[in-house]
Amino acid sequence: MKPASRIVFVRIGRMHFYAGPQKGDERPEGGGKDTKNHLGHEAFNFFPDFDGTLYGTFGIIAKRIDLRKIDPALAKNSPSVDGVLVVFVAPYNGGQRIVGWYRDATVYRESVRYPREVHRRIQEHLAGEGISDDSFNDYRLEGKLSDAVLLPPGRRGRGLVPKGQRGETGQSNVCYAYKNGARKSSPWIQRAVDFIKGYCGPNLLDAQAEAEADSFDAQELAAGFQPDPRIRLVVEQHAMKRAEEVLSGPGFGFGGFKNTSKAQCYDYTCTRDGNLFYVEVKGTQGSGASVILTKNEIRHWKKHQKNSIAVIVHGVDVKKIDPEGGSFQASGGTSHVCLPWILGSRALEPIQFKWIVSRRPGPPEA
Repeated sequence: MKPASRIVFVRIGRMHFYAGPQKGDERPEGGGKDTKNHLGHEAFNFFPDFDGTLYGTFGIIAKRIDLRKIDPALAKNSPSVDGVLVVFVAPYNGGQRIVGWYRDATVYRESVRYPREVHRRIQEHLAGEGISDDSFNDYRLEGKLSDAVLLPPGRRGRGLVPKGQRGETGQSNVCYAYKNGARKSSPWIQRAVDFIKGYCGPNLLDAQAEAEADSFDAQELAAGFQPDPRIRLVVEQHAMKRAEEVLSGPGFGFGGFKNTSKAQCYDYTCTRDGNLFYVEVKGTQGSGASVILTKNEIRHWKKHQKNSIAVIVHGVDVKKIDPEGGSFQASGGTSHVCLPWILGSRALEPIQFKWIVSRRPGPPEA
């Protein structure tokens, strides 16, 4: 993505799916006064049932979006601009995170009325949740479902978007890449774009993603991996540290480690003798006799077999160090380095199938 690409950051409330109110994900949170007192309209920003189109919005005081701060070359009264990367940012404890984006989207200068069928579908969904709200009429952003990414909560980009600085997302719910006709010099904008450009992880808009995530967790539990997200995090962090230590030590001699775990399907890149290597790290309290690999991890391995390394850190010990706060500390473990990393057909065991569910009416119940 070139630096001159059209881009805009918009701040919305925090949800899991943004696919309409549903049990466990009832409303956007932390989006300001509107989402505090009302159901924020961004609740439908990633609703998947609009025939492949996404209709997004966000709270903005001004009646109009300043399109020339997205592309200074536009005519003053242009009604819309195409080809925009729209980045959605939501508040989390300790700052703000990127939750998803529309690529190649259309941004409208003023609010646009929903198509009749879209409005009907929204009202149908609200009614199914026992909600009566006729204020869902307009949108500001339009994209294709196939061009969008909604990050799982664990992958939502933290530390990329500053909070509360003048002219940045936080003081206002919209942040433009241009000011007074010139590109802003804020380094965080390019870091955010680089994160999006390099992202190859799971996407909640993939019809299989949530089911695969649940299946993945169950499979890891069966393989001895920790289901508690707090313990899993400290085990993973400990395994990452141990992997770097062993690969940089005697017998391996790798250096130049770069942590890529938040944006890529591999955990590190490192170098040796001028060659780039990709490192996959798995940490477990169990024996490490088997681990679960995602489709993206296997796909990446197939492309870079000669430069891929796997490090399994097993037998990790975890202790609770703060009984009231639920803090944990990981230590120990044995590191097993797979170099070369070989994935023969006998080493891979298929453990799930994709079932295409028929939508035909079934026979009446007896």
